[in-house]
Amino acid sequence: VPTAVPPTVPPTVPPTVPPTVPPTVPPTVPPTVPPTVPPTIEPTEPPPPTINPNCKCKTDKVCAAQCDFDYYPASSGISYTKPLKCGLTDDLFTATPSATDRNHWCLSLRAKGDSDGSGTVNTVDYLYYISGVVGRKLPPSVNPDFDGDNLVSNADRNIIIKTLTSQ
Repeated sequence: VPTAVPPTVPPTVPPTVPPTVPPTVPPTVPPTVPPTVPPTIEPTEPPPPTINPNCKCKTDKVCAAQCDFDYYPASSGISYTKPLKCGLTDDLFTATPSATDRNHWCLSLRAKGDSDGSGTVNTVDYLYYISGVVGRKLPPSVNPDFDGDNLVSNADRNIIIKTLTSQ
């Protein structure tokens, strides 16, 4: 009877484990957050003035009855020639004002000091007024006669100063 031979088992050798090195972790840097920039608010352009097609400078150099002016009330101390005139003499201008120029002189805000018809009253309008007073030639599209008496005078200054100081 054959005897069973136990299998040969090689001797166990513990496995060689290389020494562990702690991993190097770079120091944490807080993330950089770009600064918030507030949005830039752009000023809005005023809408162009609404023009009544029947508001014209008539042949007698008076703004038509259909023109709707933004007058100061009489209680403000400001007085106007009504209807406003549109007949400044041609010698005030660099060129003879056309019918279109004179029609634009009949726009609503002229009664508050808008000499250039831009729809706003600002320092440009005041500079046109000063130019007219001292005798400098004006562009034909400009009218610094705010009270409508066909003269550029101190009464017109009172109107534009009132408007500029109330803004």
